[in-house]
Amino acid sequence: MDYYAEIEKRKKVSLGKIGELAFERYQHCKAVEQSEERIYLIDTEIARLERAVFEADQAQRLFSSYLAIKEGAVTLDQIKNAVQSGENLVTPPGAVKERSNENVT
Repeated sequence: MDYYAEIEKRKKVSLGKIGELAFERYQHCKAVEQSEERIYLIDTEIARLERAVFEADQAQRLFSSYLAIKEGAVTLDQIKNAVQSGENLVTPPGAVKERSNENVT
């Protein structure tokens, strides 16, 4: 084989490898892109569920406050002062029973 034919052969082999590697890189980039899209969807779902939990907690607190006011256990002024000072004035329903059972054991 002459010198130029050998160089052309090496170029073809190298170009073939470049093509294979470029395609492999494309596949990996596509996989990363799909992973990033999935991560975004997961993060969005987590945020939605966290918001739902927060809203449920808030609804429970509001309902507990409503019951406490309705039963005359606290006044609106007491709740206002507790909110301003960061206290938990209203105990959720059932919490007192749970605590008393814990102390007995």
